[in-house]
Amino acid sequence: MALSDDLLESLFALSRKTVENEPLKIFLALNDIDRNRAKPISSRLAARLVSAHRIYGSQYSLFADGPGLSEASMNRFLDTCADMSSIRDTLLKADTVGSFQALVELWRIAAIRNDLSGNAQDTSFAKLIAPFGHVRQEQELFDADRSALDALLLSMRLQATGSSRQEQLVEYLVGKLHSADSSAPFAPAENFLRVFDTQRLVSLDNLFALGDRKGNLDAKTLKSINAQFERVTEAESARGSLSSEERNSFAVGYWSTRHIDQERKFNLDKALKGGDKKDIREALAPFLRDSLVGLLYSYYAPAGAQLLLTNPQFVRSHDFIGPENSAATWRVTEVAGSGWPASAGGRLTGSLASLPYAVAEAEQNFLTPRREQALIWADLVPQMIADVTITRWRDIKPVQVRWVSLHIQRGRNLLATAALDPTVEGSVLNSYSRFTTPAKVEWLQEHLGAGHFSETISEIPPSVLYALGEDPSLQNISPDAASEQMKVLATENASELNAAVIGRSFGTPKPTLTHSYQPGLLHLRTFPALMGYSSRLLAESWESNNLYYAALADEMGIPMGQLDAYVPDWNRSTIENIFATHLEDWPALLRSLHTTANSVRQRNSQAAAVHASAN
Repeated sequence: MALSDDLLESLFALSRKTVENEPLKIFLALNDIDRNRAKPISSRLAARLVSAHRIYGSQYSLFADGPGLSEASMNRFLDTCADMSSIRDTLLKADTVGSFQALVELWRIAAIRNDLSGNAQDTSFAKLIAPFGHVRQEQELFDADRSALDALLLSMRLQATGSSRQEQLVEYLVGKLHSADSSAPFAPAENFLRVFDTQRLVSLDNLFALGDRKGNLDAKTLKSINAQFERVTEAESARGSLSSEERNSFAVGYWSTRHIDQERKFNLDKALKGGDKKDIREALAPFLRDSLVGLLYSYYAPAGAQLLLTNPQFVRSHDFIGPENSAATWRVTEVAGSGWPASAGGRLTGSLASLPYAVAEAEQNFLTPRREQALIWADLVPQMIADVTITRWRDIKPVQVRWVSLHIQRGRNLLATAALDPTVEGSVLNSYSRFTTPAKVEWLQEHLGAGHFSETISEIPPSVLYALGEDPSLQNISPDAASEQMKVLATENASELNAAVIGRSFGTPKPTLTHSYQPGLLHLRTFPALMGYSSRLLAESWESNNLYYAALADEMGIPMGQLDAYVPDWNRSTIENIFATHLEDWPALLRSLHTTANSVRQRNSQAAAVHASAN
């Protein structure tokens, strides 16, 4: 009884204190960490995570994405973060934190891809963070970066020495360049390299070669490397005359400006000839930080990225420190100073923990809707961009695309049968009711009964159609060609078509709902607007786009090796065609998807006609 009284007393005390729902956030974060672990975390570690949540809570999604991490590794990560926070030299602290977070986020990509399973997750993570145990000099940071990167490459089953580290890492992230095809959009590898080059970033291999002062660097190679460094000084941002508000915003990036100024003072010739008595690794560590961070920026750059291609200082301007007393180092990534010429589109501040969404949020300001927009744009568009920059289409198999297409077709057929057969209608509508509101169920029943099937089906989200096709309770109702093909595919390819694999391939990341960037399908009802505003919860509950693109790819016969180029292009078109008349106008997304699909079909028909006439 005493314990119950204590609990009530604590809850009452919390109700009198403004904590911005922090107890609830902590509870949800810890539950999401435990969700996919073989064994829940201990009460001792849970207590530490609770006490450290205000500082490191934004980093906990890393633990949710790495369920194979041991408690020892999780504790070591927190110890390392605390050690970095105690570095007195602010520029060194920013470089150390930036490099560390970049390498950890690269590790997270491998974990999300499921390339680090079982003990490989924990072993690779422990080796990755070990070199950062106590960094107090730039040359120590340079060596720690190299050791951690080599450990990361080995965990990805890539060669850590010998051939180009950067080339292997880039190929792992985005694949090789596609063969030239004027009809196909830019390949991810091409987009990646364009962004990396535009940001004036120096190759990892060149930095390591210079750090070793290798004597086998010939004059031609040195000239090429020196040209890369000289481009840094060319990237001077226009400041012009600033208003007081602009000056205050620009001051937020004080330490990132100091970081850039430090790099501009570097002279390669002087460093190599011995005129600079400092260890060359000390001068190269800031450049190495930028290149590691730039790999992530380039990876998450959406198709048609504008900000990253017009502001060559965007990566270097990342502010890991923030304004005085802000403690931004371990917080979520945020966009700061956007919309003012002085900041050339803004900069990102905070950690790299939510970089995919932050890059998408910054880039959305450069997208132009073709029609007027309601308020769903601000929260929805970054999530739509992140849906395809996190969920990659390079390893998708034809049978998986066909599987999704058949399920959506099966969902349509079930609704058509329900419109014609009263004995089936009850079961189908009962299943449909799990994914929408009672009012929408009545709307569907009324319109199907009136014979408006084509118009009605166009307003059913693909995620709902897929869920209907997947529902076991409807499996034996009115079998059709789609259901028969699904049975055959399931028998022949069971391991590639289970719900977890399909969710990972075509689902969406839900960092707010699940504290994880692991893509998945939760089959949620679309969340309503809250207090007159859209929200990230609302945007994350929309799971239809990737399923729609898969069905469209199956219909168009797009080669699997080109999906990673076509889908981001379709996604951009869908975003630009959204025409929402009010906040709850979510059918606007479906209308936009249909507009994009019709455009794709038209282009495909025209290309086929040209090919036929040529032959």
